[in-house]
Amino acid sequence: MFRKQSANGDDQPVDPNDRSPQLGLKWKDVQVLTELVKHGADLLKPRHVIYFLYFPSREAASVALAEAGRTSLSGEISEPLDDHPDSWAWYYKGTK
Repeated sequence: MFRKQSANGDDQPVDPNDRSPQLGLKWKDVQVLTELVKHGADLLKPRHVIYFLYFPSREAASVALAEAGRTSLSGEISEPLDDHPDSWAWYYKGTK
């Protein structure tokens, strides 16, 4: 649970989707970054991140992949899983 301390010292619940007034980041992102630093992460170093985006058709996934290709992103489209036949995944592999 997210909590912040008020001016009178009481802890108050915080909506994780609210933004920190100091950083402009969502509180849930601040918490993730805090945990990474606690475990020794250097936030100035690049990170390898894997994204999966899901689309209702191969055509929609292809359009998204083509659009992403206009930037530095690349990826590939995978076949739907048996449990989700109408969910085409675009797997982000990294920068070109």
